[in-house]
Amino acid sequence: MKLSTELKLNIYTGEDLREIERVVETDELHIPYRVAMYIVKSIDGMNIKSEEDLFKFVISSIDKLDNIIKATFGITDSELDCVDFTELGAVGVELYKWGLDKFKSIKGGNSKNAVATAIK
Repeated sequence: MKLSTELKLNIYTGEDLREIERVVETDELHIPYRVAMYIVKSIDGMNIKSEEDLFKFVISSIDKLDNIIKATFGITDSELDCVDFTELGAVGVELYKWGLDKFKSIKGGNSKNAVATAIK
């Protein structure tokens, strides 16, 4: 899926985060199927009204975010260990904002019918 903005993530040479080994960029989002189903089930019925609410959801779903980040940027677990958490958090919030916008456009304001609408 195309993103409206390009996302960038720095991969550092080690966990000290002092030197950038490489920069990975993407304008496409890749979400593994099981992660997508988790997100749909988790968001359905939630009342996310602010970026703070969204950030709390991201933090509570950090293991799913790992899968999305690895699939989207094409990085490994060991490379993920060499990513700055604050940079990763910012990317995660952008991905979830994008996902929620898409989710809202599918559900048309009624989250109870979102999955049924998406399947049609």
